[in-house]
Amino acid sequence: MDFAVALEFIHTYSLIHDDLPCMDNDDMRRGKPTNHKVFGEAIALLAGDALLTNAFSVAVSSELVSKDSRLKAVTLISRAAGDAGMIGGQVTDIEGESRKLDFDELIQLHSLKTGKLIEVSAALGCLAAG
Repeated sequence: MDFAVALEFIHTYSLIHDDLPCMDNDDMRRGKPTNHKVFGEAIALLAGDALLTNAFSVAVSSELVSKDSRLKAVTLISRAAGDAGMIGGQVTDIEGESRKLDFDELIQLHSLKTGKLIEVSAALGCLAAG
């Protein structure tokens, strides 16, 4: 469960940041005002940062798996969420706002931005199960 919570923290942080004016500038998410519309941009940014940081704390603190599994989980999560994963996909998404992405770039965007989090979810389930 701790690994799932860590991933949901990362997913939620990514949505908060994605909605910010410097990204997609969305006012609504799931029919409700976005975090920055309710609490302001600075608090939304810090909320996302706190969720990301706490994700690693939750994953590494799990007492239901071995220390080696916790370390591997944090490594897998950081790769999936970082520049070789979700953040890398977000960069391509932002680039697509100023130019048309070709098909391969679009596939790469989704593979990184969403695909890596789905991939790590499956890997963490296997890791947690031993």
